[in-house]
Order: sequence, then structure tokens, then C-alpha cells
Amino acid sequence: SRASKMALPREMEESLKSLEESMSRLEEELAPLLSTPWDQLTSKLEPMEKAKLNLMIAYAADSLFYMFLKTQGAATEEHPVTEELARIRTYMGKLKQLGEGASQDQQRLKVNKEAAQRFISAGLGGGGDQKDDKKRETSDVGDSGKKKKKKTA
Repeated sequence: SRASKMALPREMEESLKSLEESMSRLEEELAPLLSTPWDQLTSKLEPMEKAKLNLMIAYAADSLFYMFLKTQGAATEEHPVTEELARIRTYMGKLKQLGEGASQDQQRLKVNKEAAQRFISAGLGGGGDQKDDKKRETSDVGDSGKKKKKKTA
């Protein structure tokens, strides 16, 4: 037939060959991941990490479908996948804000923990400053190593 006799431009053939090689490498790299049960993959993730992973997977799948529609010449502006991509981006933004807020809270907790340790130390008579403690010890001890009696007025 006439279509089989038509050759693709050299640049396009090279691009397609490169794409095919990249897809083969991707399949090889993903094979261990795809053969592992989902529960096992996500069992050690924190809830925030699980949410990020789920959003990234949903976004990747919808993006691939969007690209497929584009290659088929479909009108994507009115297609539901466009709304879904926007919805996922919104959730990604919300998750990012939550993550930023959590890191600020963790920093605040760290600072508060350090402050609490200083209060406890001061309350137990530690004073918090080791130099002051050593000064007190040396002023209370005479040359013979025995405590001096302080004169009271």
C-alpha cells in the first residue's frame, strides 16, 4: 500500500527511537516497584508522604491521559480531565501549605523544648550557666579545700 511506502523524516525516526529506548529503560526501572504490593510500598510512609504519593500518581496518570487526548486531536479545554488536573493541583497546594505549617510547628516545638529545659534547670537550682556554678564553688572553698564560714553582718 501507499502508506507503508511513505517514510518518516529522519529527525522524527530518531525521536521515536529515542522515545522507545527511554520507555524500555523506564519499564525496567519500574519493574521492581510495580511488582511490589502497594501495602508493602506504603507501609513505612508517614500520612503526609502517602498523600503526596497518591497525588503525584493521580497527577501523572491524568497528565498522560491529557497528552494522549492531545495526540488524538481531541479538544481538551472542555474535557473532564482538565478539571481533574486542576483539582489535583489544588490539593497539592493545600498539602504543601500543611507541610509548611507542620515544619513551622516542629520548629516552634523544638524552641519550646529548649526553653522548657532551661526553666527546669533553673528551677532545680542549676542556674543554667556552668561558669556561674564554678565561681560559686571556688568562692565557698578555701585554700585547704574546706568550706569557709561566711561572716554575716
